Amino acid sequence: RQKQSWKPPRRIVRIAAQRVLEPSAVAVLGMSASLVLGIGAAEALLLVDPIHWSPSIMVGDGDTWQSVSVYGTADVAKFVARYSLEQLLPSTVWSTQDGNLIAAAMGYGGGDAATITNAGDAATAMSAPLLRQLDPTQPSDASTLLALGFCQTLRSMAAGFMLLAQLVRAGAIGAQAPSVYEGRVRTGREPPILLSSGAGAGASGGGGVSSRKGGGRNAAAAASMDQPGLIVRFCGRESNIISTSLRRMGPRVFPIFEEPFGKVSHLIAQHSDGHRIPVFWSVRPDRYGSSYSWEGFPVSPECLVRTSTGKNILILEADATNANDPLALGDQALDLTLDDASQAFRRLEELYANKLGSKRFRTLKVHLGNTLEVETSGGGHSYTLRHRVKYSKEVDVLIDSRAPILGEILRWCDRVTAGRQSVLSTTSGRKIVLFQTSSRQYFLSLQLLLEDYGYELHDPLDWHVLSELSVGEETMPSQDGGTGGKSRSLLGILNADDKRSPT
Repeated sequence: RQKQSWKPPRRIVRIAAQRVLEPSAVAVLGMSASLVLGIGAAEALLLVDPIHWSPSIMVGDGDTWQSVSVYGTADVAKFVARYSLEQLLPSTVWSTQDGNLIAAAMGYGGGDAATITNAGDAATAMSAPLLRQLDPTQPSDASTLLALGFCQTLRSMAAGFMLLAQLVRAGAIGAQAPSVYEGRVRTGREPPILLSSGAGAGASGGGGVSSRKGGGRNAAAAASMDQPGLIVRFCGRESNIISTSLRRMGPRVFPIFEEPFGKVSHLIAQHSDGHRIPVFWSVRPDRYGSSYSWEGFPVSPECLVRTSTGKNILILEADATNANDPLALGDQALDLTLDDASQAFRRLEELYANKLGSKRFRTLKVHLGNTLEVETSGGGHSYTLRHRVKYSKEVDVLIDSRAPILGEILRWCDRVTAGRQSVLSTTSGRKIVLFQTSSRQYFLSLQLLLEDYGYELHDPLDWHVLSELSVGEETMPSQDGGTGGKSRSLLGILNADDKRSPT
């Protein structure tokens, strides 16, 4: 992270530049500056002595005349351009740079020598100043001075109200760039910060992901926090495991959420370094194939993970676990589906292939979800996720998210039914296990699963109530305190049992 600390400020500067240099803003600023420069050029032309518009003049006495060069058109053009530029910023505060000072700085003189009229000597011609020596007592010079004053006023108004307004606007937009960047980080529209130049730059050395047989399943785990490359993980609406992945692997794992506003605030607080480091990318639901969803997403060689054999891999993962169903015992997807994940995989793979070339990398697609998830085809046929992946080859690695949970449940069943504690069912011969839960779906799903492993699941209340239900109806108090009501409900049996128990 320290190596990449310069990237957030650079992105903020880029955001400011993009907002300031919008075409409409640039057009208005250009028009304002052009107007100020044009008025300044008109002022400069009024100040220049007309004698210098000719490249040379004839001077002499009597029958002897000779051609003497004075300031020509090129010199006048240089002065006009310099004068206009010198007046650009001072005009915003109703100020004017002195023309004689500008001419002297350019080496064109500005003394009090007389202007050549019709005759004179060569020395007088060469010492003629570039600018007019205006006398306010002369009618023509007074008119010129009035025109100069009008131009200066018009120039100052244009600069003060138009040019200065655009400059102030540009400064205000630039000052808002950090907050705009933070907003993009919070809403998931800022691309990830890549750790280094990555695989495409020809990085070599140890630390690459192993490409040997069996290494694909551990690709994400083998990638260290300091290794270049990016692991893109699609998480649907929510994910229970992304927090652990970010803590272990840092910004190398970049999750994709479906409009997670308010659901990933804890991830931003823990991993964004004060809204400086992008933590996730946001897409609209069911819009994984839209080009707008991936506008601005990084597609570069730096995103590829380099293996120990020198190959480049684009790692794409899908977390299809149900955040609202941690046990994942149901047979229906509640969040990210394989259809969404497959669409996202193809879209990103296509973007990278179009820009980098399909021969420069290989794609590793990993799917974590319920392998027994049931779907129905258009023809009405039911199939599981495992069957679909087996025949469609939409992912390279399929990880059963229920395997660790089911393994712990089986170990618990084996422990509680060991030795004398084991009770066999008289009908099926399976070991009987009592499991109490308030979820009917959990109970039925787990009951069906455990049958394949030699266990028969029962509700603990079944053993307490079964004999009571087989004997007959239980009398329970009525609402008015009497005993006239009859009921076979569980509540009535438990109330009656509670009355028979000693105090």
